[in-house]
Amino acid sequence: MVDTYRSSSLSREEKIEAQRQEDENLQIEEQAVEEEEVYQRELEENQRILAVRRLQQRAAEEELAQRKIEEIDKGRPTLFRYSPAIMVATLKDLLDLIGFSLPVLSFVISAIFGFLIFVLLLLAKTNSSLVEMRFVIRRAVIFICGFIIEAFLFGINFLPIEVLTVLLIYWVDKHFTKEQIEKATDFYIALKKRRN
Repeated sequence: MVDTYRSSSLSREEKIEAQRQEDENLQIEEQAVEEEEVYQRELEENQRILAVRRLQQRAAEEELAQRKIEEIDKGRPTLFRYSPAIMVATLKDLLDLIGFSLPVLSFVISAIFGFLIFVLLLLAKTNSSLVEMRFVIRRAVIFICGFIIEAFLFGINFLPIEVLTVLLIYWVDKHFTKEQIEKATDFYIALKKRRN
């Protein structure tokens, strides 16, 4: 009888131990399921946040591209902006035409008026964010060539070379700005396509 009692108590202890083990396993499984659910919720939340950030970034890129287009459009060259340089160049060419085209006097007058026109051309380009080095170099080369022709080539300095130089710089500026607007517009269109 003692053996029976012992076996029944062992089995009872084993049952309690087994039940406790089963409860622990069940608790571990529930905890794992909860952790998996929390992980899934965090993953979904992070994906949602990432999607929102991507949309915000694309919207910011589009807004920046749109602002760049507007900025370039504001800085578009006009004859009005170049009119002071054109008027001074016209005055210089008129002085050459009336008789101030003597070799030494022509050089002095060309140097003075050339400096004044150069300053006026710098002021004509008010949109400094568009100024690229290649445009500045082109503008300088055109201006220097016009100055050299006007000041040093005696005999043809009665031609309106200074006015033609300023108009050529205006044309280059207009062409360059048109090129910049096309680039910015293409970038904006590419952003729109990428968003869709």
